[in-house]
Amino acid sequence: MNPGSQQIVFPLDTTGSMPALDVLTAKRSGGKFSDGSLSDGNVPGSNQSAGMQSKSIQSRNNSAEWRLAERSLLRCSVRQRMSRSPTRVNVSASVQQAALAMQSSSSGCLVVVAQDVPVGIVTERDMIRILADVLNVNPGEKLSIKDFMSAPPVCLKQNASMMQAIELAEQKSLGQIPVTDHLNRLVGLLTREQLAAAQLEALQDERETMVRQVQHRSRELSEANRELQALALEDSLLQVGNRRALEIDMQSAHMNAVRYGHPYALALIDVDYFKLYNDHYGHCAGDRALIAVADCIKESIRRGDRVYRYGGEELLVLMPETSLQEASEAVARLVNTLYDLNIPHEHSPQGRLTISAGLSAFESRAARHSPVGESSPCWRAVLEDADTFLYRAKALGRNQLRSAPSAKVGR
Repeated sequence: MNPGSQQIVFPLDTTGSMPALDVLTAKRSGGKFSDGSLSDGNVPGSNQSAGMQSKSIQSRNNSAEWRLAERSLLRCSVRQRMSRSPTRVNVSASVQQAALAMQSSSSGCLVVVAQDVPVGIVTERDMIRILADVLNVNPGEKLSIKDFMSAPPVCLKQNASMMQAIELAEQKSLGQIPVTDHLNRLVGLLTREQLAAAQLEALQDERETMVRQVQHRSRELSEANRELQALALEDSLLQVGNRRALEIDMQSAHMNAVRYGHPYALALIDVDYFKLYNDHYGHCAGDRALIAVADCIKESIRRGDRVYRYGGEELLVLMPETSLQEASEAVARLVNTLYDLNIPHEHSPQGRLTISAGLSAFESRAARHSPVGESSPCWRAVLEDADTFLYRAKALGRNQLRSAPSAKVGR
């Protein structure tokens, strides 16, 4: 072969995409091939072989797993995966020298170069063919490697992607691909094993990425579901529990009280003369007043107590593990705290915003010895008691708390 024979080189174009895989015009050496199949070689195979490869590539491209791997393969350059010290011999080397080079490096192929530029490639298959020719034709003849190498070699630039290398290997039926720099000098070699390893690694990377993405998305969805659930149980204006949350928590608190004999108390609170407040100051001011009342309650109660919007300007405070006496003292402080805020209310006898409260408690000592639901009122009955005491507090002048003992607590 003439050392100046042209390589078949597939560079990376400016767009980063794979160029058309047409075989550039190139001279072939005088090397003889026993058949048209080059599955272990480096030069393009027959049209029939190319057609089969085309079908294989089309089938692969339709694979969901392969589409996942493409992104990793496009990001990975040939330079990252290639063997950086390929076995090479000069184009003037003898077959014996080539065989010794392959033997000493335990390499399955070697690249034939002229001034570091690949001009051919020799594989184990080529060496077997050479051995057969030597044994059968002329055992004493000194043979030149250029007479037997596969030429011109199909090369790839080192800045090409592994995706391009895999497509090139499949379309051209290549077992090894010499890698060159911008001056077409040999800098590495890609083997079938390295290509297969790159594909496997890309698939594994993409699967792990997908798993992480699915886990991340699942966490986001779980968090979104928790937020939606919280929103479904929260009053958007006052940032307290809504009526649905109230019913869920009340039922749970009552069940625990009945089963284990744990007391609970609840206070039903109403903003005094609130309709007059809205009529005089406007509904926006009314909303701000309700927010101030709700904030006052939230700041005054214990960590385990919960506040709900019962309806309109009515709020309910649930106090688990609390006796009537303890709850009475806590709610009385709340009534006084709101009074001391001195929120103006011209149409109130007090001249400021005040609240009235009705208090009820469930303290069933007998319940711990009886089945749930027997010999004990339901939580709605406890709520009705609180509502009754609330109306008593309003009837007796407002700005006060009323509860079962019937003693007035407030200013």
